[in-house]
Amino acid sequence: MKKKFLIISAFILIADPMACTNLQVGQTSTRFYENVKGDLRTFSNFSPTNPSAFSFSAMGDVHVGSSGGDLFQSALARSKADGDSFSVVLGDNSNTGLESELLGFNTQASNAAMTIYPAIGNHDIFFGGWNNYKRIIGRSMYSFDAGIVHFTVLDTANGTFGEEQLNWLRADLAATSKTIKIVMQHFPVYLGEFSSLYKIASDEEIAIFKNIMYESGVQLVLAGHYHGFGDKTIGGTRYVVSGSCNHILDPGNRPAYLKITINNSNIAVVQKYLD
Repeated sequence: MKKKFLIISAFILIADPMACTNLQVGQTSTRFYENVKGDLRTFSNFSPTNPSAFSFSAMGDVHVGSSGGDLFQSALARSKADGDSFSVVLGDNSNTGLESELLGFNTQASNAAMTIYPAIGNHDIFFGGWNNYKRIIGRSMYSFDAGIVHFTVLDTANGTFGEEQLNWLRADLAATSKTIKIVMQHFPVYLGEFSSLYKIASDEEIAIFKNIMYESGVQLVLAGHYHGFGDKTIGGTRYVVSGSCNHILDPGNRPAYLKITINNSNIAVVQKYLD
């Protein structure tokens, strides 16, 4: 009986999502403090020709370095030809966080001659990838302005926000006077029937995050991670999962990126299929 109890206890320990979340919060906190120290590369504001009317693209999970990650550069070329001012990449910029993959990401972005704002994803921190990421890409948490829009980029690479980052997020949103606020991250907070597999690990963190979005008047949250499209409005905030900008897809989806158009207070989101 004692042996049986030990086996059951071990299973509970492994299966307990909060145990995993606590480890993840520790890793997220480490990166948070490295970000706020201020010695990592950051990303400058963007000045569109018309501050209140412009478009940008949002690409999820480009996975440079994987067998299916060959769409990034062609997607950037199409976005630029379509008149988008810049592009945001919603994590998993690389496939395993290797130096060669992150350098490849930078090379493809440079070849496109287009301004890129990346978020960090779980694949970007594989195999000690944070050391590579912070050296090659830069900050994993930052904010910038483009015209009438304030963008906040979060680090959810471990499937968590962490208390420090949520406090920073609240302060960052409170400090801006921009008309439109958009938050970008890798892990979504909502994805319908698949939410338990692909969303932020802690339901408590999700509740706090949604409350910050509501209180701060955030109009749009962009996320990746799930290799398919999702779109849900909760409490006045639209939560959009971009879909996958690579050939590795979840069932029923096609490779795509998003074209997001700002027109004064209006925000339009359109999928751009790549097949």
